[in-house]
Amino acid sequence: MNHRVSAFCMIPLLACTTKSADTAEESTTVDPYSQELWEEIQGFQGWGQYEGWEGVVESDAVHGDYVSIWINDAALSALTTGETIPDGGMLVKETFLDSEGATLKDITVMKKVDGYNPEGGNWYWGQYLGDGTVEEAGSPAMCIGCHSSGADYVRVIGE
Repeated sequence: MNHRVSAFCMIPLLACTTKSADTAEESTTVDPYSQELWEEIQGFQGWGQYEGWEGVVESDAVHGDYVSIWINDAALSALTTGETIPDGGMLVKETFLDSEGATLKDITVMKKVDGYNPEGGNWYWGQYLGDGTVEEAGSPAMCIGCHSSGADYVRVIGE
């Protein structure tokens, strides 16, 4: 059975921090996997997009007013068939300050990693500036909290 997906919300990274649920202190170290993930997503603009969400589109999600959403083959196949996203499935959202996509705000990523943070659906989240500078990475509690309402931690709107 195919599910038509009109939009989804990735992580609300404006509100995310690298704080653990057990401490009020923010992490001052960058997760070493975050840079590896940045390298892995290079070329993501060649990945698939949902019908109706091609290019830069207006968004009312917390990530920003204008976004481009890219989904690798593993995740796209699972999302369109209603299956659980497999290990290696990734979603990337570019957030822009303008409707033309000329001014990049940031890039957010979700990657399914078997055995990583089972309490958060085995998802690894990251937020980057356009040059690859890591803003957030790992399993921020706010990201998990928001995405726990979505099937397989992917928030799908308007199915």
